[in-house]
Amino acid sequence: MSVEKILYVSILFVIIFSCTRHTCDSEVNKGVFINELLVSNTRFGFDSDFRKFSKWIEIYNANRNEIDISGWEISIEKEIKKTWVFPDSSLISAKGYFKIFADGRDTLNHTNFKLNQDVKCIRLLNKGDLVDSVIIPKNQLLNVSYGREKNGSNKWVYFDTPSFESCNSNEKGIATLKRNKAPKFSIPAGIYNSQLEVEIITNPECEIRYTLDGSTPSRFSLKYKNPIKIENIASIRAIAVSDSCISSEIATSTYFINPVGDLPLVSICTDHESLWDSAYGIYKNSIKNEKRTAHFEYFDSGKKVISQVVDLSLHGNVARYHPQKAFRLTAKKKYGNSLFEYPFFDNKKANSFQSLLLRAGGHADHFYTQFRDELAQHLHVGHTEIDFQGSRPVVVYLNGEFWGIYNLKEKLNADYITSNYGLRKGEFSMLEQSWQNVITGNKEEYKKMLKFIDTCKKSSENFKIVKYLMDVDNFIDYNILQIYVANVDWPSWNIKYWKPDSNQGKWKWIITDLDFGFDEGARVSKNMIGYATSPVPTRKTNTLVSTLLLRKLFDFKEFKDEFIQRMAVSLNVIYNTNRVLERIEQEKAWRLPIMPMEIEKWSGKVFKSKWGDFSLFNSLEEWEKHIEKVREFARKRPEIVRNNFLKHFELDKVIQIKTESTSGVISINSIKISEKSSTGKYFSNVPIRLFVYADEGAEFSHWMINGKIYSNKSLDIKLSSDSKIIAEFKKL
Repeated sequence: MSVEKILYVSILFVIIFSCTRHTCDSEVNKGVFINELLVSNTRFGFDSDFRKFSKWIEIYNANRNEIDISGWEISIEKEIKKTWVFPDSSLISAKGYFKIFADGRDTLNHTNFKLNQDVKCIRLLNKGDLVDSVIIPKNQLLNVSYGREKNGSNKWVYFDTPSFESCNSNEKGIATLKRNKAPKFSIPAGIYNSQLEVEIITNPECEIRYTLDGSTPSRFSLKYKNPIKIENIASIRAIAVSDSCISSEIATSTYFINPVGDLPLVSICTDHESLWDSAYGIYKNSIKNEKRTAHFEYFDSGKKVISQVVDLSLHGNVARYHPQKAFRLTAKKKYGNSLFEYPFFDNKKANSFQSLLLRAGGHADHFYTQFRDELAQHLHVGHTEIDFQGSRPVVVYLNGEFWGIYNLKEKLNADYITSNYGLRKGEFSMLEQSWQNVITGNKEEYKKMLKFIDTCKKSSENFKIVKYLMDVDNFIDYNILQIYVANVDWPSWNIKYWKPDSNQGKWKWIITDLDFGFDEGARVSKNMIGYATSPVPTRKTNTLVSTLLLRKLFDFKEFKDEFIQRMAVSLNVIYNTNRVLERIEQEKAWRLPIMPMEIEKWSGKVFKSKWGDFSLFNSLEEWEKHIEKVREFARKRPEIVRNNFLKHFELDKVIQIKTESTSGVISINSIKISEKSSTGKYFSNVPIRLFVYADEGAEFSHWMINGKIYSNKSLDIKLSSDSKIIAEFKKL
C-alpha cells in the first residue's frame, strides 16, 4: 500500500472514530438525538411540575416533521441498568425539543432513574432498536452541560451556559472540562471610608465579564475594561472567560462606603429571576421550601469573614408573606463549603453551622419592635442551661440594595444539635410540636415517658424515675421563661425537644419563637400559669395534650416546690425589672442608627392577612411607642406573676429575704445571686434550696439564718416570714 493510501486510511479512521467515540454502541439514527444533558443543576431549566431545578436530558428532532416517540425508551448504565418508557402523547415538533427530567420520580416526563456522576452511558431506543446513545465523561461540573456542539452534530462539547430547549450553536462549546482560574480584585471586599476604584485581574489569555446587579455573570455580561468606581455600595461578580476553557468560578466582592451603624453586614447576591420571576421567583411569589443558588458574604468589625455559595430559600409560615421576607441560608458541600465556619454568636459555644436564618422579627412583632424574640431568647443566658437560638442583629443588602435590619439566627433543626452538642444524626432524637412531629430519630421513648408521668403514682420514688427520663431543671427553666414573657403562641406549637439516644440521655427543651411575648399576643396581666396548666383548652395553642406534661408534673410535690421557688428567684434575678429594661435599651441601641433607613425602605408596604392589615411603623416616634409597651411589661410583669402563683397554688404570702455573702456567691434553687448583698421576694413556707460557691482563697464556714447557724453547705429550708440569710466564710 502506498504512503498516500496509508495516510488516507489513517485520516478516514480518525474521522470515523471521532464521530463514534461518544456513543455506547453502533446505531442507526433516524433524525432524533440525545442532544444535551445536565448532571448537576441549580440554575437552568426550571421543573414547573416539582418546583425545582432538576437534572435533565434534552432530545432533539432534526426532521422536518413532528415525531411521535410514545413508547420509545431511554436507558442508563451504572451499577444497575434502568430503562424508562416515554409516556403516551410524547410528541416532538419539527426541529423541536423534548425535555426529560432525570430525577427518579417516574411520572409525566420524569424518568424512573436519577442522572448523576455514576451514570456511564445513555441510550435512546425505539422498540428495542438503538436510535442514539452517548457516553458521559466522568466529573461533570455543576451547571455545566454536556451536549452536541450543534443540534444533532457528532461533536460533543461542554456548555458553561446550557442551552436548555434552544439551539446549541447559540452557546460557546468547550472541548474539555479545563476551567479558567477565577479573577481577583485589587482591593479586598469590606468597609471603607472613601470612594474606591477596584480593578479586576485575570490571566492575559482570558477576558473578564462582570455584573453589578448581583446576577450571575456569563460570556454575554459586561466586558471589563476599566477600574470600577464605587461611591456607596457595590457587589461585583466576575468570571474569566476564554475560547479554550470553561468559564471560571464566580468571584464575588461587596464594598461598602461609610455604611450607617456598627452592626455586622450581610450581602446576598443572586439572579434577578430567582427572586422575581413570575413563575419561579421565590420572593415575588412568597414560595417556601424552594432553593435558589446565591452568594453569601458576612462582614464583622469591618472585615469579610464569610464568602461562599449557598442555597437560598424563604423561611416562615407567615413571615414569608411579609414585604420584608425572612430567608434561610444553607451551606452545601457541592458548592465547596458544607458549613458556615464562624462564631457568629458571642453567647454560644458553637462556631460552625449548616443553616442560618435571616429574620426581621416574626409575626406580628416584625411591624412593632422587631426584637421581642431576641430579647426573650437571651435574658436567661448565663443563669440557666436552656437551649436557645443564637442571634444577633445585622444589616442585609440584597443584590447591592439595602434590604433592612434582620436578626441572624441559628436554624432549629437537627443540625442545631450537631453544632451545639457535637452529636451526629442517628445519635439523637428531635421532635417538635405537641403532636410529636419527628425531625430526626423517633418518638417512642418520649411517648413512653409521657405515659408514665400521666399514669404513675406521684411518689418520690417515681419522681426519681422522671428525673432520669427528662432534664427536670431544663423543663422548669423553659416553662418559667414562657410563663414570664406570656407567650400564648405556645405550648401546642412552637416547641422543640430532643434527647441523646444513649441510655443516659434525657429529654430537653429548646426556646423558639417568642415573638408573641412581652405584651404582644397577650396583655401583661395574662395568668400564664393557669393557661399553661389548663385542664380544658382555652385556645388552639393550649390543647389538653400540650398542657398534659406540666399539669401532671405538678402532682409531684418535689417538682411543684422547686418550680414555685425557682420562679421566685428567677423574677428577682433573671427577670428583674431593671435588668430587663437594660436589655431592652441595648436591643434598641443596636438598631437605632439604621432604623431611619428601615422605615424609608419598608413603611407603607402593607401585609394583608386573616388577622388584618399590617405595615411597618412610619417614624422613630412610633417605634418608640411600641418599645415602651415592652418596657411597661417589664415593670409590671413580676408582681403579676407572683400574684398569679399565690392564687393558683393557694400559697400563704410573699416574703422578703435578704442575702449577704462577702466571700462567695449564694445560689437559691440553682439561680446564682451575683450581688454580695441582695433583697428579693419569695413564697413563704415553700422550701428554699441554698448552696454557696466560695471565692478563691475562702472556704465556707456556715449559714446564719435569722440568727441561727446551719453548717451544711447545701441546705433546704422553709421560711415563713421576712428573713436574712448570711453565708459565712473562713480564709484558707
